[in-house]
Amino acid sequence: MDSLKKTFDEHSAPRDEAGIKTIYVGNEIENPNKVHVVFQAPAADTLEKFMQDSENAKIIEQSGHKQETTVMVVCSD
Repeated sequence: MDSLKKTFDEHSAPRDEAGIKTIYVGNEIENPNKVHVVFQAPAADTLEKFMQDSENAKIIEQSGHKQETTVMVVCSD
């Protein structure tokens, strides 16, 4: 989690530019390798497009995150 969180924090500017606001970041107590992140974004597909961008995908991979483990749930206001 430490490496992922460090990279996550260092990569905040591109998320800000995309209009993605971080609400919460933390790991499960019973499973510190399972991280939960809550974002607020201007559209339902904003985060998906952000993560698929080649530069962002490279940084996400370098953080240790495995994109295939990502589960996204869109919620209403």
